[in-house]
Amino acid sequence: MSWARLLAIVVGAGVVSSLTDWFFAGDWIHRRYTYPEIWRQGAEGRAIALTSPLPFLTCGVLPMSPLGWVFILYRAPSNWLSRCG
Repeated sequence: MSWARLLAIVVGAGVVSSLTDWFFAGDWIHRRYTYPEIWRQGAEGRAIALTSPLPFLTCGVLPMSPLGWVFILYRAPSNWLSRCG
């Protein structure tokens, strides 16, 4: 696999995971749980800037590690199915 293709996959997967994080945590959950003691007050720019690269990092590193494939193929589906039932 070429490095350009890997980079395109990581960027695409990072954008998709960032949007799903924003949708579930930022929009869906925030609308249902609007208690002021749950959500951070004040400026959040620094926290957002520090955590924004994390989806790209995990999308790039997890598939490249040998244990990453174990997590992707076994643990992630089993965790997802256990929460559905």
